[in-house]
Amino acid sequence: MKVHAILTALVLITAFGASAGEKAEKDKGGVAVVMLASPTTTFAGKKVSENEVLKTIGALKTGSEGGAKLKFSGNDVVVEMAANSEINLVLPPSGDPSDSIELVKGKVRVRVPKVKNAEKSEAKTDKPRFLLRHHKVTMGVRGTDFYAIANDDLDETELVVFQGEVEFTNENGTKDKAMVDAGYWSAIGGRFGDKIHAPMKLSKSGVDYFEKSSHVTPSFGLQAVPSEKTPEASQTSSAGH
Repeated sequence: MKVHAILTALVLITAFGASAGEKAEKDKGGVAVVMLASPTTTFAGKKVSENEVLKTIGALKTGSEGGAKLKFSGNDVVVEMAANSEINLVLPPSGDPSDSIELVKGKVRVRVPKVKNAEKSEAKTDKPRFLLRHHKVTMGVRGTDFYAIANDDLDETELVVFQGEVEFTNENGTKDKAMVDAGYWSAIGGRFGDKIHAPMKLSKSGVDYFEKSSHVTPSFGLQAVPSEKTPEASQTSSAGH
C-alpha cells in the first residue's frame, strides 16, 4: 500500500511538473511577437521595437509615420496595422488573448491560417477561430485574409475580404449579419447606414487598390498609407472602389 501511494504521488508530481513546465513555456512565448514597428509604435504607453514579445494584454498604437506588424503566439494569426491605428489586445471569454482583438481606430489587415487537415464540412460548423471587434460589429473568421477600416470620425466600419470568408455581425441585432466572401466589400455605420450593407463584389482594380493599401512596409514611409482624400478610398459605396 505504501509503495502504491508513493508511486501515485510520484506520478502526480511528474504530471504537475510537466503541466507547469508547459504553461511556463507558453507564457514565455507571450501573447504576440512584434515583427515590424515604426519608431513611435507603443504598447501600453511604452515604445516597442521589432522582435519584442508582448507578454500581457493592452493597447498597441502606431504613429503618423508608419505602421506595425505582429504575430500571435497562440494561433499564428498575423495582424498588420497602418499608420495612426490602434488595437486592444484583450482577454476574451475563451481566456486566450490570441483569439480576439479590438480595433479602436485605423486600418488593419488580418491573416488567420486555416486549421491543418480540417474537413470542409467541419469548417462550416466550427466556431470562428478569431474575432475582430469594432464598436458594434464583430468579424468572425476561421481561416482567411481580410482588411478592416475603422473611421471614427464617421462612426463606420468597412470590410474587404481577400481570401476565405468573414461573418460580419451587427451586435445591436444578432440577426443582422452577412457572410462576406473573397473579393467582396461590406460596411456599416456613417455613410452606409445602421445595418450591415449587403456585400458588393469588387472589380479587379478595386481589389488591387485595397490589396496595395493594406500592406505595411519596412520603410514606414507615408506612401505606405493611402490618403483619406484618395478618390477610390472614399467611394467604397459602389463596387470596384
